[in-house]
Amino acid sequence: NDNSIPIRIVRHDFCKRLIRLFRRPKISTSANFSGEKTPVNFDDINPKIKEKMDYVVQHGQANTKTTQSSSIIKIDEKGRIEIIRE
Repeated sequence: NDNSIPIRIVRHDFCKRLIRLFRRPKISTSANFSGEKTPVNFDDINPKIKEKMDYVVQHGQANTKTTQSSSIIKIDEKGRIEIIRE
């Protein structure tokens, strides 16, 4: 509603290599629908999301280690910071 866009700073080595290889940012969807529980590994992702994707990377799908959700921080045009999700 406020014309903002999200930018994710990745820590995952595979994602970093992919970005370096293509020399540009990647576009991705969230791993859950709004209001749904955040998945902690690939098997927890709602199959309806996977079906809607043009391509799903095969790397790391067998990993069952739980992961932490991304933080979401909003910075407005005046530089004010709002923590939306930690």
